[in-house]
Amino acid sequence: PVHLYGQCAPMDEIRKIADEFNLLVIEDNAQAIDGHGATFKQGELSDAVCTSFIIQKNLGTFGDGGAIWTNRQDVNDTVRKLRNHGSTQREHHSFGYNSRLDDLHAGVLSAKLKHIKEWTDRRIEIADRYTEGLTTCNFIDLPHARPGYRHVFHLYVVETKTPEEREKLLDYLVKNGVDAKTHYSIAIHQQEGYPWGKDARIAGPLTNAEKNAACCISLPIFPELTDEEVDYTIDVLRKYKAKAS
Repeated sequence: PVHLYGQCAPMDEIRKIADEFNLLVIEDNAQAIDGHGATFKQGELSDAVCTSFIIQKNLGTFGDGGAIWTNRQDVNDTVRKLRNHGSTQREHHSFGYNSRLDDLHAGVLSAKLKHIKEWTDRRIEIADRYTEGLTTCNFIDLPHARPGYRHVFHLYVVETKTPEEREKLLDYLVKNGVDAKTHYSIAIHQQEGYPWGKDARIAGPLTNAEKNAACCISLPIFPELTDEEVDYTIDVLRKYKAKAS
């Protein structure tokens, strides 16, 4: 499961399905570091957790990087070999990669790690301010946090009612000085590189995925954003509502 935009997937429900069908569970935590569920922490209900330290993540270094953590010894042993050309010491035991995190990037992450809770708390404050200020903007659907979950808001994503409305609203925001963007605007199964012909298939319609990809807008959110800047974005959206009414 992917902890998309900063909110953990319902891992307790996923774990039950995995146990029933004897499946491995690997969490994608690239966007949700410092997040947790109502009854679980990341990694407690899975076989492994993957995360990303690329610069734009909530905990990012100044370039590329990533990590895997696990409670399983066999997964730990395999990953440690894979990251180092398939080697543990002098001998190469298997296929592998050069995926070692260098000391410089590790040093940057160590320095930033002590601030992650403070930065996350600020993201949550900004998200709450957006949500409170945009409740009357009924032309967009706002994000919500599951009860008891710590949603860390890597992105604050709103959704328009139609793809056409998304393009008009995005254009209006950008023209009025709001650095709004679209993320993942092409659904995975619609990507040209999706492995059709290699046992990939669609079992049914993917209406929600297609609508989500076509209608989502990410509003600015990062710990250094000021309340005044958040309020400006809210004001621009309210003016768009008045203009469209």
